[in-house]
Order: sequence, then structure tokens, then C-alpha cells
Amino acid sequence: MSFPYSANTVPTRNQMPFVVPQQRTAEVIPMPEPAPEPPPAVAMRRPSQEQGRALELLGRAIEYLVDEHNHYNRGEAVDSDAVRLLMQLNRAVFAECEVVLPWAVRLRQWMTSMVAA
Repeated sequence: MSFPYSANTVPTRNQMPFVVPQQRTAEVIPMPEPAPEPPPAVAMRRPSQEQGRALELLGRAIEYLVDEHNHYNRGEAVDSDAVRLLMQLNRAVFAECEVVLPWAVRLRQWMTSMVAA
């Protein structure tokens, strides 16, 4: 479609071409499937004072051994039984810590218990 006006003239409202929109038919949009449950969040843990101290000491021991290895054996991967043993102990202490649920999960559980009661 060519525009009947030159570049110097500006058409008024009455001179503007009128375009009739085409009628559309209603589309049926299917409802999406419900979203799957999100994977469980990383469990937060609350260590006791003794567990916290053990985690701190184990972490420092692991860091010391890895630093010493890197200082004397540059470029080699750390493959030490001592480091593996300390890391296993660290994971074991962490696994024994109390699990703390996120507030959203605790709120959902509380609301569910209130509705069920």
C-alpha cells in the first residue's frame, strides 16, 4: 500500500487510512499440566556446639594437608588416604547434625495440620 502523502505534509486524523481489524476466532488453549514438585532443597543443618567444633577442626586439618601437599607436589592431584579419611569423618559429623526445615515447609506443614484438625 502506498502512502498518498508527501514527506512534507502530515495527514490529519480524518485523512488517516482506516484499517478494519479482522475478526479472530476463539482458540481453545489447553491447560498446562501441573508443575512437578520441585526437588527437595539442600538440607540445612544446625550443629551442636561439639559438632560445630569438630567440623571446624576437621576442616582445618583437611585444608592443612591439602596445602602441604600442594606446596611440595605442585601440579599433582591430592590422593591421600588421610585426606579421604578426614573428609569421611567430616561428612559423618555433618550428617548427625539436626536437620532444619525451611520456613516455607514448616508453614505448609502447620497450615495442613490446622486444616486437618
